[in-house]
Amino acid sequence: MKQPLSHAEIVKDVRVRLKVSQEAFARLLGVHTLTISRWERGIIVPSSYLLALIDVFSVAARKDKTAGKKAMEIYALEGVSKAIYHLLNAAFR
Repeated sequence: MKQPLSHAEIVKDVRVRLKVSQEAFARLLGVHTLTISRWERGIIVPSSYLLALIDVFSVAARKDKTAGKKAMEIYALEGVSKAIYHLLNAAFR
């Protein structure tokens, strides 16, 4: 039987599938870059709210292989809330 992924593995897997850096992922989640690093190393665990948001980002990445790239382009032009909206829309359409 396959073991479920740890929180650390989930965070890194989603970030990698979105094809964004730790810095970009941190901006999308409203945390410090070191926090992403600590999550990915299993030193600390994201809050339940952020785990839920990361889970939605995972769905977006599965449905749209370019979701992360598009989100970062939107972030650069219109800000973080629009980038998050894009990922939520990609997940739920």
